[in-house]
Amino acid sequence: MNEKIKIVYIGAGSAAWALKIVRDLCVTDELKSSEIVFVDINEEKLTEIMRLAKRYNEVIGGKLKITGTASMKDALKDADFIINSVLAGAGHILQEKVRKVTEEMGYYRGIESREFNMISDYATMYSAVDQYNYIKNLTINIHDISPDAWLLSVSNPMFELQTLINRDKENKIKSVSYCDGTLHLNQIIKNFNLDGHNINVAGINHNIWITRSNQNELEFYEKLNNWIDKDSEKHWKNNSFYNTFDNEIDIRIISENVQFSRAAIDMYKSYGLFPVGDTVRSGTWKYHYNLQTKKKWYGPYGGFDSEIGWGRYLAALDMISQYMSNLYNVDKGTLLSIIPPEPGDDPVIPFIEGILLDRKIKAFFDVKNIFHGDTNVKYLPEYAAVEIPVNVDKNGIHPEKVLGLNDRVNKDVLVPRWVNLEMAISAYETGDKSVLLDALYRDPRTRSNEQAESTLEKVLSIPENVTSRNLYR
Repeated sequence: MNEKIKIVYIGAGSAAWALKIVRDLCVTDELKSSEIVFVDINEEKLTEIMRLAKRYNEVIGGKLKITGTASMKDALKDADFIINSVLAGAGHILQEKVRKVTEEMGYYRGIESREFNMISDYATMYSAVDQYNYIKNLTINIHDISPDAWLLSVSNPMFELQTLINRDKENKIKSVSYCDGTLHLNQIIKNFNLDGHNINVAGINHNIWITRSNQNELEFYEKLNNWIDKDSEKHWKNNSFYNTFDNEIDIRIISENVQFSRAAIDMYKSYGLFPVGDTVRSGTWKYHYNLQTKKKWYGPYGGFDSEIGWGRYLAALDMISQYMSNLYNVDKGTLLSIIPPEPGDDPVIPFIEGILLDRKIKAFFDVKNIFHGDTNVKYLPEYAAVEIPVNVDKNGIHPEKVLGLNDRVNKDVLVPRWVNLEMAISAYETGDKSVLLDALYRDPRTRSNEQAESTLEKVLSIPENVTSRNLYR
């Protein structure tokens, strides 16, 4: 392919993601001469990732043209693909302050944690306004500057953000989102020695389930039932993860063990389908009343999102940031051993290949809930962002028909989560503070109107939450 492709990566401060994109481009022959423009308002982080990316490109023998800018509008000119990983505003700083303030008011793990949305940095209502404003601004600029470009977003809250894009009638752009939580399917495939080419998941972001639509999936459920009957108790009893406490445990070990935790099996027994990845971290309050409850279902650390697990994760983020800063100085052999010149598992660059090179690929993306003129996932509207199997080629994206997603999941899990989204977006679009209060009145941790009202005022008074404070009246 002789035509030079321009890829814009916004949120380059997410160095680990950015470097994986560079690596995947470098090892894809038809794309290794592409132009990639990194965008970040933090000049220090921008300089750091550009320096590291250029070194890796040189070491691996790539031919990428690598530039950077703090101006999104400048970067978008003539773009073919835009990759978005931005966490706008104060990000985790604000989220953790909201959690601290609201825990003091009686809301364990904070008010952003609600049924079917227990992921600790998946802020949808009380500290997400900067993200909503950002995605609206981004799509307007793409529409005005590079209307033919594709947007591929990896930012949270993905369900809300992609749905906002889907239902925007004024700024139509070509857009999908991708969550790496779907990669937990590989863990399941390996554990049960399955043919992974025909195992499907479907649902919404952080709420996906292995369907029952083909023989391979029926084989999985047969093996799963056998494992539950014969081996699950031995797994939880004999696996050192479940019966020892390691102060130095890697957060990745906690993440891996979530997939076959007691919570995962209990969710399967309750809903009739097996939850995948981040889905297991969520569920109802049954698994999350307090730390003791979390330990019962997820093991001695209480899972990824307990005060123990999440503390490990935040510490790991700081370590990764420092690690990436030092990576530039390692020798060539060490650099290539840490980041081998082989394609990764994420389908971001394969998506670009599919569009440009007509290489038909299948992956799980968040797209509009429509299939041949009808809704794909039952009971959700066409513009809802659903996470389903998608085929990609030069003609764009082609969602597969969702089969084998039962009504227990559809009606009792996905619809309630949809209601949560509608309230969040309603509050955002109207600026109506009463919608935020209504959500708190419904929260089982709320014991009085005064508690809810005082909590919201404290949240809106956090200095970093100024955008929300100015919006909600």
